[in-house]
Amino acid sequence: MNAEHALLGSVLGDNRTYWDASRVVVGDDFSDPRLGAVWDGIGRALAQGGMVDVLTVADRFPEWDVRGLSIADPFTWQDAAQGVYVYATQYARAVSTDAARRFGKQVLSEGLEQLGDPGADPESVLGDVVARTQGRDAPGGELEAVTLRQILDMPESYDWVIPNLMERKDRLILTGHEGMGKSTMARQLLILPAAGLHPFTFEKIDPVKALVIDAENTAKQWKRNSAWITKQAHLQGGTDPSLTVHMVTSGRVNILDPRIQGQIHRLIDKHEPDILFIGPLYRIAVKLNTDDEAAPVIAALDAIRDRNVALVMEAHAGHATDGGGQRSVRPRGSSALMGWPEFGFGIRADPDEEGRFEFIPWRGSREQRDFPTALRRGIREAAEFPWVPAF
Repeated sequence: MNAEHALLGSVLGDNRTYWDASRVVVGDDFSDPRLGAVWDGIGRALAQGGMVDVLTVADRFPEWDVRGLSIADPFTWQDAAQGVYVYATQYARAVSTDAARRFGKQVLSEGLEQLGDPGADPESVLGDVVARTQGRDAPGGELEAVTLRQILDMPESYDWVIPNLMERKDRLILTGHEGMGKSTMARQLLILPAAGLHPFTFEKIDPVKALVIDAENTAKQWKRNSAWITKQAHLQGGTDPSLTVHMVTSGRVNILDPRIQGQIHRLIDKHEPDILFIGPLYRIAVKLNTDDEAAPVIAALDAIRDRNVALVMEAHAGHATDGGGQRSVRPRGSSALMGWPEFGFGIRADPDEEGRFEFIPWRGSREQRDFPTALRRGIREAAEFPWVPAF
């Protein structure tokens, strides 16, 4: 508590010390929530160009919803700082260390209590302890600025997984109406590159490794639906994709379960994929209807994407119609899904030409890539793949 008092006394004595100390500590780190509210309130006041000192801080307690402190308390904090304000950062480190110690004790204590329950899954309990520990809120790294000249002088390069189509860390969501063939499209985007073929131009490329977390289709369905395309891709590409596409056909999974997250990241460690498919989205998340429900799912998927893989996902289209009266191909659920990926495309039958399908971007792509604008079904007898660009 003395470090918390001294920290507040320091920043009230010299407001300039707040910003360095705020790199180390946040309001939630204070053992007394009232002091944490004062800390955060001081930051807001300073950010708005104000000044807060030992004489005026108590006037702001009602504004900051601080109850139970008196006008005498700030003078106690000032005494704790002993008039030496340059030590604010050191006090902040002491507050942060104490907070980490309290947090660790709490998490471990709750974990031990849960492990004492014979009905609890030990692996799930341990996964939750690890996830809570790793996810503990703390001040982020410092923002660093560079000059525009430094950015313009950077070499322009692409870290392609599929040339002119997908880079590492790109996120693509595929949508389509029921039975339209989006799962087949996803398989083509995985199997052909693994065989050393571009999935749309069918030109030779460097083979890639793929990992599939399929929460909907079974192993038998994959065998029935991918045997021919795998064989044909091997013949045309020269590399056997059946050896470099690793599969998990798990059924429904909860991407927010720390145990599941750990298993996925261990699979990435083991197989080192270049491209990863996971989905469909409604089978890996319980709810995606609101931004609040979508936010943790997006965060979990971004943690996978940050493993330097191209991320391909499948989602179901909603039932709303667009301005032309046709059923939209935008994904069902929170609007947060609309602005999140680099690329979002939906498959829809062309209303004006039978046998032709529109490949519609339902969000503005962040970069120009060689995705087709229209498709047709491939002719197996002519050794064509399931989806062929239509011109």
